[in-house]
Amino acid sequence: MAVRSFRRPFGTLLQDSRSRQQEETESDLRALQVSSGNDLLKETQNSLNDFVVAGDSSLVPAFEKNHNKVLGINYRLSCTRQVVIKTSAAFSNVTFESSNIYVNPRVVVKGQVQGTKDAEVPHVVFEGCTFVRHQGHGTYPFVEVSDGARAVFLGCRFISLSNGAETSEEDAMIRVLGDYAKTITGLTAGSPATVTVDGEHNLAVGDSVYITRTTIHSGVPGVFTVSSAASNARFQATGFDVTGHVISAIGTGSNAQITTTTSHGLTTGDYAYIHGSDATTTPSGGINGTQVVTKINATNFTIPLNVASAGTLPAEAKVVAGNIDGTVSRFSGATNVQLIGCSRAPTGAAYTNLAGDDFVTKTGCI
Repeated sequence: MAVRSFRRPFGTLLQDSRSRQQEETESDLRALQVSSGNDLLKETQNSLNDFVVAGDSSLVPAFEKNHNKVLGINYRLSCTRQVVIKTSAAFSNVTFESSNIYVNPRVVVKGQVQGTKDAEVPHVVFEGCTFVRHQGHGTYPFVEVSDGARAVFLGCRFISLSNGAETSEEDAMIRVLGDYAKTITGLTAGSPATVTVDGEHNLAVGDSVYITRTTIHSGVPGVFTVSSAASNARFQATGFDVTGHVISAIGTGSNAQITTTTSHGLTTGDYAYIHGSDATTTPSGGINGTQVVTKINATNFTIPLNVASAGTLPAEAKVVAGNIDGTVSRFSGATNVQLIGCSRAPTGAAYTNLAGDDFVTKTGCI
């Protein structure tokens, strides 16, 4: 009697071998209490939960409890959704990646929740982590740290594969975010100048404010300390000194001529901010505000307005060279971001959005 042999195709044997290897690997990971990248990290204790994670994942952790720790073993987290961190936590050896175009940062470290004065201020540590912004990420920063939070980046790598060296505010890898941002709507020259914003600023003496975009001060963008906040919408800050040129004459008619007692320093096409004048115009509105100038000489220029009456020329009627267009952000929570032994590629690109990296301490970084 003939014996028939049954042979299995080589491809099937190889597939079976791979399946067994995968099962053995998963068994080993379970024995070591290592989560796979596709596992949702679930908190089992009120705090101090430790997670060891391996593999690729797009499931972002959403921790509610304090002092959780995530240790990655070849763990790559694709940030298709925001990773919002609102409690103290630590991440080690995790690669955070972004690829598509986004309208907001991918990793957000929240500050103290309003209305919870006694709640713990979030302390977040990233150790040996890598942040990769791919070609399609866009111009927004990868990480955002809110006012009041503490964030430490220890031995981390920041890699941007997008369009060359980022140096602008939006292109920085880390954005340090204030309590709010108010638009500057007015200015009175002086030492210090008086700044008016749109609505209540809620500032107190000693608060730090970050002023950006305006061209009326050489130290902007930059951080200043509030020295006076008597009005709900007005404040003064130490070192925010703005020189104003006293207006000695205002001509009437179209393209009215403005004369200053000292050299205004303007050239044709520059912006000039005028304040304190009671001159009237046709149509109504006055000359106070930002105007585009045409220079005549060192003390005379014209503005594209039809002035009906020069008014009384109050002493506070002055011209400030530049544009007041800008914003004011409050940093009352003393935001503190520390970068220790970190690297940034491309070389020379900005780590954070704040000029001079205010509120940021960098030690041994390249």
